[in-house]
Amino acid sequence: MLSRLYRRAKKTLNRLRLPPVAYEVQRRHLTYLSEAKFLSLRDAIRQIKHEGVLGDFIEYGIALGGSAVYLASELDGRRRSHGYDVFGMIPAPGEHDDEDSKARYEVIRSGWSKGIGDDVYYGIRATYLAEYARLSSRLGAPSTARGWFCTPGYSKIPCSSGRAMRSLWRISTATGTSR
Repeated sequence: MLSRLYRRAKKTLNRLRLPPVAYEVQRRHLTYLSEAKFLSLRDAIRQIKHEGVLGDFIEYGIALGGSAVYLASELDGRRRSHGYDVFGMIPAPGEHDDEDSKARYEVIRSGWSKGIGDDVYYGIRATYLAEYARLSSRLGAPSTARGWFCTPGYSKIPCSSGRAMRSLWRISTATGTSR
């Protein structure tokens, strides 16, 4: 009972601390990020700015676009924000992916995956790219490219070596901000 009350109080407190843009994308069901993960992302961005790390913000796999909109809202005029996504069905797992990833893919591919609330899962909506384009014009989402994350020996989009991207990954990994 007390642990449930504690979790509820912590969630409420985190919601009050959310930047307005983060709150708005959550309200519109445009992100799977929790309040705690948004706050961790906010803190990582602040740390990058404070340390004067150079480079643009890049998000691979922007999904519904909420965190991409939030990243774009944190721009300081010295950097840009870029988003990449397949804007459709995610690629099938490869031989190096774990069994959980393979099982999750089968749920998505079968059409049984649920979206946020009562929404249809974004990755199987035929209108996904058009929806993101409307979101981009309304909320200031970053420039986007339709493409795949690059891996050694297999590249559908250019890989970036931006220092801010590496720093954000390092900071978010250390603080547990991931998808």
